[in-house]
Amino acid sequence: MLGQKNLPPLPADFGESVVDPNIPPPSTGKTESKAKDMASQLPVVPKSPSNHFAIFLRACKGEEKCRSSFDIAGPLSQVLVLGVTAQRMNRNRF
Repeated sequence: MLGQKNLPPLPADFGESVVDPNIPPPSTGKTESKAKDMASQLPVVPKSPSNHFAIFLRACKGEEKCRSSFDIAGPLSQVLVLGVTAQRMNRNRF
């Protein structure tokens, strides 16, 4: 199925594929203690009466700040496109 188990093959000299221990396993529906400890460190999202599209338009006018900053979204999009390009070219190195 597309999107499931869609990992590209690793090169022979890559070594062992190790999952990052800092990434928690999928949720079992119970709140983990680490999540409760981290909750106080999360940024506060300002309340706004406008919806996503209205926020974007108001940000274009300089009336409100976008919640998804272009400073972050631009480079993130470039990295994602680079990864997709590498997968489609079936290459693991540039």
